[in-house]
Amino acid sequence: MKTLAIILTLNVGLNNYFGKPEPYEEAIDALIAELEKAPVQEKDLKTVIPLVWGGPTGQEFGVYEAIDQAGGALLGLRSVPFRLYREDLPPLESLARWIYDNSTAGAGVYARHVLESEVDRLQARGVILYGYIGCSFASVDREMWRRYFHEKGLACINLEGSFQTGAPSGQVLTRVKAFVEMLAA
Repeated sequence: MKTLAIILTLNVGLNNYFGKPEPYEEAIDALIAELEKAPVQEKDLKTVIPLVWGGPTGQEFGVYEAIDQAGGALLGLRSVPFRLYREDLPPLESLARWIYDNSTAGAGVYARHVLESEVDRLQARGVILYGYIGCSFASVDREMWRRYFHEKGLACINLEGSFQTGAPSGQVLTRVKAFVEMLAA
């Protein structure tokens, strides 16, 4: 599946289940089962560049299209929350820890571990970090992740975009295409 189709299925569907949660979940389960059984084509592994997306999924859909057109494939999508509810704790404490762990005091480190695990699992060749323009808190985490991955020898790009639906800026598209093409070289 192309990146944009996946983003729309997740963004739109997970927010409202298209008004029908049970049929939506059944369709997603069927899709997952089908994709898990699909044979891996060796030629695809040689021509597609596996990538991990870290951060929120913006609605500037041209970014995802640019990734696909340049030969990239977003195989991992990771965003907040990076930590799950702890079921071994009383409910109120679990909720407090979930908020604390996902919002402050080291959440960036937790997120980095999740991103790194996804990179390893997928044997990704690059990471695209995305955040919304003007969100200073998230931009600090993204810059720390970018430096960390660069020090480990993994290509990483840090993008800022808008939550509004519409076309991404020409600069963002140029950077995305150049990033993916660099990985192909």
